[in-house]
Amino acid sequence: MSRISCPRCGRPESVCYCHDLIAYQAPVDLLILQHPDESRHALNTARIVTLSVGNAEILVGEDFSSDTYLMERLNDPGCQPWLLFPKEGAVPLNTVVNAGSGDRKPLFILLDATWRKARKIYYLSTCLHTLPAVQITTDKLSAYRIRKVPAPGYLSTVEAAVDVLRAFDHDQFACDSMLAAFDRLIGNQITAMGESLYARNYEKNQMS
Repeated sequence: MSRISCPRCGRPESVCYCHDLIAYQAPVDLLILQHPDESRHALNTARIVTLSVGNAEILVGEDFSSDTYLMERLNDPGCQPWLLFPKEGAVPLNTVVNAGSGDRKPLFILLDATWRKARKIYYLSTCLHTLPAVQITTDKLSAYRIRKVPAPGYLSTVEAAVDVLRAFDHDQFACDSMLAAFDRLIGNQITAMGESLYARNYEKNQMS
């Protein structure tokens, strides 16, 4: 017998995390370019973002060079696009906040994938290469406890989105709710796999 899933978050109803997420409009637009593998992943943290931010969207693919909607957004004279990606020449997030965008609304492009596949999306999607890039400078370790990360500062999509939103003074309750939903998502998965399996595979060697 198949489990009944929540139509919003896609998780089984017994572990639904979306019941207290409200889609607040944010002071910046978010557009998430999601690898197909992530769209099928049970722990899809980008879905938390779109359930919490009214002006956040997801596009699924690997090569976005010819994506009509993405090109429309990038060429919108009312938007100032920024690529959230730690490439050479990327400026710290607080530099972007302090500089302002005049009459143009900031549009942050996030890549939702493993780090290896995020680099592939960037390499294939040549339309991203000329975008001004921004990076989050932090020493904190991601709370994505069931994925190994290369080093401190490598954040999940939802954590990165929250950092961007907080920098632009987005609603604090909305930001806290996103992280609470993320923590429940990960906690439920750890419970399902069992503490001993989690400790053996992740706890002692989260960074790789």
